Amino acid sequence: MKTPRLESSTLASVMRVVAFLALSSLAAPKVCAQSSPTESAVPGGIREYRRASAESLYTAARPPELTYTNSVYGLSFRFPSNFTLHLGNYSRGIFSSHSDRGEILLATDMIPSGFWMGTNAAVIILFVGVNPMISMESCKALVAPDGWTSGAALQLTVDGLEFKGRNEIEKSTGTGAQSGVGNIYERQYAGYSHGVCYEFEIDLSTVDQSRMRIPGGLVQVDLERVFAEMEAIILTAKFEVPNPGALAAGAKAEHVTKPWETSLPIPKELEGLDALTDWDIQYPTGAPPAPFVPRFQFKICGTGDSGSYMPITFVYGASSSLDNAAANAAVDKLIAEVTQLVQKNGWKMGSTDCYTKGSVFVDFGKGTGRCTMNSPCTAYDILSVTLYIPVPPAGAAQ
Repeated sequence: MKTPRLESSTLASVMRVVAFLALSSLAAPKVCAQSSPTESAVPGGIREYRRASAESLYTAARPPELTYTNSVYGLSFRFPSNFTLHLGNYSRGIFSSHSDRGEILLATDMIPSGFWMGTNAAVIILFVGVNPMISMESCKALVAPDGWTSGAALQLTVDGLEFKGRNEIEKSTGTGAQSGVGNIYERQYAGYSHGVCYEFEIDLSTVDQSRMRIPGGLVQVDLERVFAEMEAIILTAKFEVPNPGALAAGAKAEHVTKPWETSLPIPKELEGLDALTDWDIQYPTGAPPAPFVPRFQFKICGTGDSGSYMPITFVYGASSSLDNAAANAAVDKLIAEVTQLVQKNGWKMGSTDCYTKGSVFVDFGKGTGRCTMNSPCTAYDILSVTLYIPVPPAGAAQ
């Protein structure tokens, strides 16, 4: 029996990130953070809606391709670097009614919003999880037809393992706590191997268009093409014998390809960043910019032409359990450690909080998720360290 869906904390998280990027761009104009509003001003004061190209959504993947590996559960899969990967128990938000309450959520992969802005899609996401506590029969039962199932049963063969699946649709009523959210589409797969139930779930929610007054309406996404885009990630999965003793031995259970493990031209000495903290590493999305947002060029460290460089950003966020003073101290301490690392390896300060060596730049920026424009403060709990590397030749970063 499905439980009522909850308000989307996933969407709230996305909005907080967008707000931080917007504030960061105001504090440091040299950082060119793009936003994607839905309307633009045109001469005469008329507001004109600018449609996105739906085709960009179906070709969203960009290199380099990264690999997630979990040795404890014997699972790995590849995914595009421009998708947003969250590790661990990331909130399901509006998709909270997942039927397997014993699932251990390992990773959440999202298509960047820049690809679906202007369409009727609201969130496109892939959940990857395991359940090592249930039988093969119970695993199969997770995707057995129920009152929410739509269409015929599904099947995928992944690394020789058979996955059964189903489509589910929840039609919007346009009322209640989910106002603003339209239909919710889910495609769930489950397969059993080596005593573990492996689960993949692709979710897409649409906006409630009855609550939007947009001339011409929104671009309608092709659900089958979106599902195919995310299924392409599932099909890269590999399954090996789980190693539950890995955690007991003190080994790190999960690993995601690091920038210096790709063919991108990143100096190996910057590998030392990995030992300083647990970073959220962000690659360029390659998302098409909104047609009304100007594309600014700026000089990195006052010398490098930004159009010739690829930014890879390492983001640290201080724990929300820290008070403002402790958060500031944690960020300042990490800044000092990063500064010591780059200076020791030959980077020289080119301008404030920006270092240069050869053709690679290292830039610093502080931000906060604790304050709003209506309640300004001096607390900084976010540090971003951006590496600007020369744009590689076409095909070099595969």
